[in-house]
Amino acid sequence: MPDIRDRVDILEDQIPREFLVMLLVDHTTGKNILWATDIGGHNEHDSIQIEDIVGENGLVLRPRVRKSDEEKRLRTKKRAEVFTPSWVCNEQLNAADSLWFFGSAAPSSGSPFNSPIMGKRWKVTDDDILRKTFEETGKSWEQYVLDDRIEMCCGEGPYLTSRYDVVTERVIPLKQRIGILDRKLRVVNTFVGVDSKATKKEWADWIIKAYKHTYGFEWQGDNLVLTREALLYTLIDNLKAYNLNKLIKNNKGSIRTLLNKIDEIDFDGLYLEDYEYIKTVCHIISWNFWQMDGLTACPPYTKPSIKLNALVAAINKPKTRDLFGNIIPLEIPLEYCKLMDWDENKVTTYVEVYASAIKDRSHEC
Repeated sequence: MPDIRDRVDILEDQIPREFLVMLLVDHTTGKNILWATDIGGHNEHDSIQIEDIVGENGLVLRPRVRKSDEEKRLRTKKRAEVFTPSWVCNEQLNAADSLWFFGSAAPSSGSPFNSPIMGKRWKVTDDDILRKTFEETGKSWEQYVLDDRIEMCCGEGPYLTSRYDVVTERVIPLKQRIGILDRKLRVVNTFVGVDSKATKKEWADWIIKAYKHTYGFEWQGDNLVLTREALLYTLIDNLKAYNLNKLIKNNKGSIRTLLNKIDEIDFDGLYLEDYEYIKTVCHIISWNFWQMDGLTACPPYTKPSIKLNALVAAINKPKTRDLFGNIIPLEIPLEYCKLMDWDENKVTTYVEVYASAIKDRSHEC
């Protein structure tokens, strides 16, 4: 019998069905994401259905740390699947943040989030240090949250959110988490959290912005579902912590009862209005974390009508105009993976974003 309080392997039976529906959708194909792997007797070309992962099939989706050594070996051999320990993710992300804050990725620049210590661990900095770093570097905390960041070939998303160490199974407390999204959420909690003058709505709006500006893609469908679930539960962990800390601050409720609730893996500790909010974020997760072959920018097993490099070149060519001087838009083939441009509130494609990044980089050289 699986333990419903398991903090590592999220059980799909514990996720409301309406959330699961959103976590399985592929916005490019209009269907559910593909298995793209042969676990559980499923054909890799089949789409993942809710019935495939709940009830008697509730243990089909398992994080790598819970898979057998043989299964890990086969997945590494077939898909080059390897997972990075959290301490390594942390040091790499610290270097990226040092570059963002100080213009240098050198370890001596330090990180405003934590300091690595012996034993492959890290010590979290005080919130005052985080605030001071933004102030002294002239950086805006809002811009940090709005900065677009992506984990490519994300697997189970260890660089995105670190609810537990994907190698050791060690559960990581909320404030000690080191992923890309974790850091953005910590910034939000520091500047507009319970201890600030901001309202819960202001806090919630910035949490949404953090999700909208964090991305990832993955080939294997089971890994993508695990990533999406981890992102969902990261939201719930933060919602629970906010609600608990707000109640403590207002001196309401039994602290013992609240502490018991906050430590559960189910959806206790949330308010009724939180559920609609979670649905909104689930929708964002379903767009921002998608299934894709990184070599083609299309869903797995899809043969593009135009090769990626040729399409990128066509996108970046000077625009063609009609007789009236109007730009003739380039039609992107339908098989290319779709994304949502949240700032413009319109659908775009990964290849267009990729082409734009290449163009910007060429201008910098």
